[in-house]
Amino acid sequence: MKRSIIFFAVLFFWNVMEGQLDLQLRPMDDIKISLLTCDPGDQLYSTFGHSAVRVFNERTGIDVVYNYGTFDTDTPGFYTKFLRGKLPYRLSKATYAAFLYEYNFYKRGVKELVLNLSTREEVQMIEFLETNYLPENRSYPYDFFFDNCATRIRDIIPEINPNVEWQSVSEEITFRQMLHQFLPGMPWSEFGIDLIIGSVADREASDKDQMFLPGYLHDHFEAATLSEDANLIKESYRVLTFEEEAKERMKSKWFTPHIIFGLLILLEIFILFFIKRKSKAIQWYNRLFFFSIGLASLLMLGLWFLTDHQATGNNWNILWASPLYLFFPWMKRSDLKQKMGYLLMGLAGMSLINIYLQFLPQDFNPYNTLMLLLLMYKVWKCVKPKNKTV
Repeated sequence: MKRSIIFFAVLFFWNVMEGQLDLQLRPMDDIKISLLTCDPGDQLYSTFGHSAVRVFNERTGIDVVYNYGTFDTDTPGFYTKFLRGKLPYRLSKATYAAFLYEYNFYKRGVKELVLNLSTREEVQMIEFLETNYLPENRSYPYDFFFDNCATRIRDIIPEINPNVEWQSVSEEITFRQMLHQFLPGMPWSEFGIDLIIGSVADREASDKDQMFLPGYLHDHFEAATLSEDANLIKESYRVLTFEEEAKERMKSKWFTPHIIFGLLILLEIFILFFIKRKSKAIQWYNRLFFFSIGLASLLMLGLWFLTDHQATGNNWNILWASPLYLFFPWMKRSDLKQKMGYLLMGLAGMSLINIYLQFLPQDFNPYNTLMLLLLMYKVWKCVKPKNKTV
């Protein structure tokens, strides 16, 4: 009797184990795991593209996409957390058909790289993704440069195969230069991003760092090796192609910050030569101009000190965009105002020189050129000595 119980227990255990092996290993012969890379879109949040992982079981027809780039708009305090860099992003899962439908609708291309993984590595990767997808694990603290939808996928590969070797796919390049490659068709986005992103963006990006951008992740995966005679990628496809839309998004636009600041300079010339008497309207225009610079400085300081965004720290734009501009236009003419004016002019001049002869740890955007010239002129008008009559 005892032997019968042991026999049936062993038989039951073997059947369970065989069933698990059948679920985990046998279907792996028909499994295809891929990196999906999506082209940039029209909205600011989609400017730099997107990355996801596809798992396709040809035998069962299961075809799902794991996506680390989603967040829950129902999160309590959503907007506050978003601005402060405390909004948790999370891993989501959807059907491949639904994923493609969205990118086809917005006319954004999709590329696919099929990973060259062993059966054991495929099992490990699926287990890794499914473990990450558990409710208690799926959320993570998003960081623009160092922890996003692309870096999360990058970090899976060494976990399942420590022999992967990333190859260089570009010359020395900084984070900011990489961002600029995606912004020729969005001059105002480039101007705004360069205003709020600090000196961390001017650090040289290593091969690993470069993979924070989906396009670079794709290129590094395509070039990566597992050994002397094995590559990380075994097949590549272009799933969706929208060449005309992609070219249109990258076209340079005529309406740039240079246009606005150029028009403001023309306005100053008009005021100088054709309006001899100061009017209330001109006074309020000057105050509004300086106040806008002051508000910009508060935004930079807030993003630097009151948020968890690593990208917005150590922002040297605060040199020329000083909070002093909040008070400067309301100060009465005095020695203090004159000294403050000369200080502000000096900081703006130093920032202007830094655009073309970079000596500060941060690269300033050339769109700042006309704005800084205008700023120095307007400060000088406020502090220049009055003409004395004899």
